[in-house]
Amino acid sequence: MSYKKLFLLASVICVLSLGYSGYLMFKLTDRRNNEKKGEMIIENISIKEDDLKRRILEGDTLAYLKLRDIYVDRDIAPDFLLWSLIMSNKYSYPVANYDVYFSFQQVDAYYNHNSSNISLDLLDSSSRVMAISYLIESSKNGDLQAKKILSEYYLLGKYLPQNVEVAKKLKLESNE
Repeated sequence: MSYKKLFLLASVICVLSLGYSGYLMFKLTDRRNNEKKGEMIIENISIKEDDLKRRILEGDTLAYLKLRDIYVDRDIAPDFLLWSLIMSNKYSYPVANYDVYFSFQQVDAYYNHNSSNISLDLLDSSSRVMAISYLIESSKNGDLQAKKILSEYYLLGKYLPQNVEVAKKLKLESNE
């Protein structure tokens, strides 16, 4: 192979390598720009987490659901407790009642990653009572998952006094 052809081949390889390196740097920079502290990409729209929180303080249910998805996706659902309490207590948003319970319940999941039996056992008694009260409120609002969980708690006498009749009633309602 002549030096001219060898030089041409080396030049082509060099140009291709530089082009690919430039592409990778562009993608990395673009990703870092989108991962600024507190900024999320939701439905191809860049929304700051602080803006979602501000909107939640004004009672925005869509902002609440978006922020909940962010926290659940990040596997930090227990950190969502404050926002669930605000939406439940200040705005009487029924979905938030179950989320308060779920945030408390996820404390166990957070600390016992391998546990298939998630519970409220790691909580102190006051927090457990609070979690159960929000679960009961969620059940009253018709949440089927809340009814199913309460049914199990009543059946086993776990966190609540054992009551087989209430357990059966809630189980039946949860299957509707």
